[in-house]
Amino acid sequence: MADRILLASSVLIICLLSVVAIFFYFLLKGHREWKQNIKKTPVDRQLRTKQYFVDYFSKKGYSARTSEFIYDKTQIYLRAKGIILLPHDDFIVLYERQQDEWFYIFKKWFDAIGKNHPNEKTLNELLLKHKKINFEYLHDLFDKQF
Repeated sequence: MADRILLASSVLIICLLSVVAIFFYFLLKGHREWKQNIKKTPVDRQLRTKQYFVDYFSKKGYSARTSEFIYDKTQIYLRAKGIILLPHDDFIVLYERQQDEWFYIFKKWFDAIGKNHPNEKTLNELLLKHKKINFEYLHDLFDKQF
């Protein structure tokens, strides 16, 4: 009886480890494919720089410090240090990140600058204003924090 229980638990553990390994394999494969696809994007992306991003939002009245912070933190979050971010990038389509995934990371970013995380009401008001999380949303969220 004990042998059967041991065998059954061993098989169960092996199955669970296999499922986890397969999950991580496809997650890693998807990330590699995403990086390859974004690198194949139009020449427009390749011709731009971080400075273009900063200048674009400076012309809209946002601080350069905020733009640099958002640019750097977004690249780190996406694990895409070599990818040029453009002001009109769609987070959901291009970065494959849903809106609710960003809220947790915002808390970390506010902790990094030593400021209190805004309340849910503020986050929702900005979401209503911008209709989705984009770089304009991030600038409105962080611009007054520096």
